[in-house]
Amino acid sequence: MSQSCNCQLACHRYPTNMAINEYTNFDLLILPAGDSGYQARVARSPVGQAVGLFTLPFAQEDLHRFFWVAGIALRKLRLVAEPAPAPLTPQQFGARLFDAVFAGQVGQCFLRSLDAAAREEKGLRIRLFLNDAPELASLPWEYLYAATPKPGFLTLSDATPIVRYLELQQEEKPLKVLPPLRLLAVVSNPQDVTPLDVEKEWARLQDALTGLQSRQLIRLERLDPPTPVALQRRLRDQA
Repeated sequence: MSQSCNCQLACHRYPTNMAINEYTNFDLLILPAGDSGYQARVARSPVGQAVGLFTLPFAQEDLHRFFWVAGIALRKLRLVAEPAPAPLTPQQFGARLFDAVFAGQVGQCFLRSLDAAAREEKGLRIRLFLNDAPELASLPWEYLYAATPKPGFLTLSDATPIVRYLELQQEEKPLKVLPPLRLLAVVSNPQDVTPLDVEKEWARLQDALTGLQSRQLIRLERLDPPTPVALQRRLRDQA
């Protein structure tokens, strides 16, 4: 099972000044395959279908350490056996996961789909179907990270959003939102982990949303203090 990917994501960049208002879907199904691996199946994309096999490139110790930091419960997963010498960062985790799942034909299909969507001035929405492998639902797929040649988390680009898709026996209906969309940011800095530069992160978030705020499409607020009690009080007051 291949765990390498030759995806050259920077060759498929969208113009920086292009406003993305429409998306085409890249439907990725994850299925069990044998006793130790999974199958990644592209069921729908702008350029057709593709299939690949992969194993999760993590050991139990990797995920115990990483999920302890991320606060995510570890479930029973099909993993490799070799332990890692140091805890994974979100970037390392996302890069390993991307290189495993988007290897071979699946990775080629993904890049071709990016090209096809960009030619139509659309984004490419990655929809994950995990119904047949529910143990994978606890993984932070939002950390998917394309490492070469230009590093980047897919979710940080509005051209490649990631959606966990739940299959339901009902019609899909567009969600109507009247602007401004209110966003409540909880900037946390726990004392029992490595300290974060929270003010720098808050400034970066404000800068990223400056354009949308100036057009009154988004209203960004910060929760102070960033505690569960304060969050519950804010949500109750705004209900």
